[in-house]
Amino acid sequence: MSKHKRIGNLDDLITAAKSLRRKPVLAVVSAEDDAVLKSVSAAMREGIVTPMLFGDLKKIERLARSWRISLRGMTIISETDPTAAARAA
Repeated sequence: MSKHKRIGNLDDLITAAKSLRRKPVLAVVSAEDDAVLKSVSAAMREGIVTPMLFGDLKKIERLARSWRISLRGMTIISETDPTAAARAA
């Protein structure tokens, strides 16, 4: 019998992620995107990931300000070239 609980929906996944001793690092390339920043911010607020963003720092900061998203606690690697950002991740 398995000691792991079956994950059947998003709530189960969030609960399982919150129970981890160490939060997984979520590396995101080309992070200068509204939907990406909103999603990563929400996951961090839920306490299920430690974000590491790769992309154009100025664009990421501008988007975060426009959506009132805090970048505190997120590691940001500034790289304007998407290919270089993908290699760095």
